[in-house]
Amino acid sequence: MLKLLSPYTLINMFLVFTVFIGSRIFVVRKLRLARPAMFLILAVTKAC
Repeated sequence: MLKLLSPYTLINMFLVFTVFIGSRIFVVRKLRLARPAMFLILAVTKAC
């Protein structure tokens, strides 16, 4: 059962990881255009 589940969990983790990095890059790109308030939110999330 575990050997059947592990590849799927790895794929799911990989998908979440790529989506997380993609949104992170998107936020960083948006930061250059957006107001500094977004930077404060990012700093708070990094602290947590």
